[in-house]
Amino acid sequence: MQVLDRTIALLGLDPFTYLVVTIFGIATWVWCNMVGGIVLTGRGLWIRRASLVLAGAGAILFAYSAHTLH
Repeated sequence: MQVLDRTIALLGLDPFTYLVVTIFGIATWVWCNMVGGIVLTGRGLWIRRASLVLAGAGAILFAYSAHTLH
């Protein structure tokens, strides 16, 4: 848990910002799959993977920092 505390302290963002990052990551992944039909190799694959990692990290940080909301 120290890693999450340090990450949140380093970033210093509002918990809702992490939620927006999660939504953006999911939207990017969906767009790459549905609209773009980007090839499963090369740049398209890395964009899809990076967007899923971004969405996961945002969700974890939001869930962990949500206790500060009142």
